[in-house]
Amino acid sequence: MPNEVSEACQFEYIVKKSQFITYIYPIESKKDVHLHINTLKKRYPDARHICYAFLVGNHSGMADDGEPSGTAGKPIFSILQYNDLVNTLAVVVRYFGGIKLGAGGLIRAYGQAVNQCLDQTTLIKQIPKTSINVTCDFSLENKIRHFCSNEDNKSHEILQCQYSNDLTMTITLPSSEVNNTTKQLIELCAGNVDVLVLE
Repeated sequence: MPNEVSEACQFEYIVKKSQFITYIYPIESKKDVHLHINTLKKRYPDARHICYAFLVGNHSGMADDGEPSGTAGKPIFSILQYNDLVNTLAVVVRYFGGIKLGAGGLIRAYGQAVNQCLDQTTLIKQIPKTSINVTCDFSLENKIRHFCSNEDNKSHEILQCQYSNDLTMTITLPSSEVNNTTKQLIELCAGNVDVLVLE
């Protein structure tokens, strides 16, 4: 099951006088990647390299930013993959210390920088979610809202309500709970409810 980072973290690592400043961010889209990279470029305008890798949704990417091909973006990306991370951006800002590390040394340094930064944060399992449409009479709205807000169902989130001849509530919840929740809603509403699982 994929993991996400619980919060952004930072770590500084020095190898043969070269400084590696690592940032790891939870992200929601490719747009977040560009925002974070641009922020770091402004924060470290004199850095020799700003290398990164990310995984978000169906998108992934990496950049060596002037380092020899495959010595920066790829090891960063490999660490993200090894930890089953999704919706994550890892960026390493490098200040060259005057001593060349060689290809193998760079790969180890970038990988180690990201690994040690990950040790500063908590990884959380990404729970697969499913959305359902619950259609019923308006009089049942409060009953369903109360059901979704009780302690046992705190992972149920009402995304939207549509009011026409009937009420349709779109609810997202852990995929593993769909069958049980459907049964509970039918019981709660004495059968006067239609539940549709959305693809």
